Amino acid sequence: MSVDTYNPNALVTYKKIAGTYAEPEAPEYITDKVVDLEWTLHQGREARTEAQKLRATIASIQEHMTRNDWYNPNTEASEILAALQEILGYEPKAEIRITAVIEAEITVELNMDEVEDFDAETWISDWVSVDTSSGDSSCDSWAVSSADWEDA
Repeated sequence: MSVDTYNPNALVTYKKIAGTYAEPEAPEYITDKVVDLEWTLHQGREARTEAQKLRATIASIQEHMTRNDWYNPNTEASEILAALQEILGYEPKAEIRITAVIEAEITVELNMDEVEDFDAETWISDWVSVDTSSGDSSCDSWAVSSADWEDA
């Protein structure tokens, strides 16, 4: 077949491989598009690659599970955990909660006819937000406890 005749939407009928050969069954034939078969094959290759990585990780852990290494009474738990972190490529994290009082000084330009009715607390609630720019944190809540204003 040449690339010129390739048709990803062509239908292909093939025989499904039975679960086991111990219990032969009547053959089952399935029809799929070429593009669907390609995607299934790609997923199978990805799964095989991932399985190989996981087997290598398990083997690496098993190499340490000896009397001379992790089962040695002189081996500290912190050494075992550090080795596991390296093997697994995983860095454990602890979640902490920060409570803070933040003082802000904001200058706002208002039309003269709006000054008399200006409510600083409402303005801050409507126009100021507290957030984080770190990917490892989130600002779950914030509140304005008091706000006052004076002429600048």
